[in-house]
Amino acid sequence: WEEVLGREGIGVKDDFFELGGHSLKALIVLSKIKSKMRVQINIEYFFMNASIEKIAIQINFLLKQEEIKLNKDKLKERFEL
Repeated sequence: WEEVLGREGIGVKDDFFELGGHSLKALIVLSKIKSKMRVQINIEYFFMNASIEKIAIQINFLLKQEEIKLNKDKLKERFEL
């Protein structure tokens, strides 16, 4: 966020849009998240939850869902005849 917004000292509870963010910068942040974390955050979610804390919660949720899916697929493959 600091890189995209050109600011330092951003806290996890600070609102992206109150710090000067706008839709284009939000798309840049979402692109960076997708590239680095390999998860895709919905733009509507971002607009309604524009703090690092809330986005981190969503990233963790999405990563956990992917882990569950992978484990389920592995179990399915293992027990198929």
